[in-house]
Amino acid sequence: MAVKWKKIDKSILRLLLPGAALLLPILILIVSGLYHQHNYRTFLYALSDATVYCSQNNSLQARQEEGNARVTEENAYALYFLFTKKQAKPRSAAPDAAPELVLDYGSGALLECWTHKMEEGARRTYGIFWRFTDPEGNTWLFDTDDLSMSILKRRTKPEYNEPW
Repeated sequence: MAVKWKKIDKSILRLLLPGAALLLPILILIVSGLYHQHNYRTFLYALSDATVYCSQNNSLQARQEEGNARVTEENAYALYFLFTKKQAKPRSAAPDAAPELVLDYGSGALLECWTHKMEEGARRTYGIFWRFTDPEGNTWLFDTDDLSMSILKRRTKPEYNEPW
């Protein structure tokens, strides 16, 4: 026995299609937001692992114009805290210039930082762009206007850390 489907009334379709068209962008925004939140959490877990590794092995090296330094355990955790408490926006490409600050965690993980001109509407004109690569080669790119290079460099300057 074949199932007979009733024809859908055209007036119902006229109501459902605009509603579906309105819901689709909302659904896309929700899925996109969940993806970016998952991506940021994955970055935080990888940064946490790198911070624990460098803390246990005294291996965090800061390379910058002011000179190289072995970053103390206290400063390594302070840097971790700075990156975890900021509102970061995902990005797709790093700046062309060489990074101003490179943190080598000794495990193969690298955190590269640039001063970055922010988009209009940001709280600051300049913020930080960073690229983090974990030992497996996974890479995350973010920027934030909640952090400045001077704040980062307070924790990485050779005079506040051990010589390399």
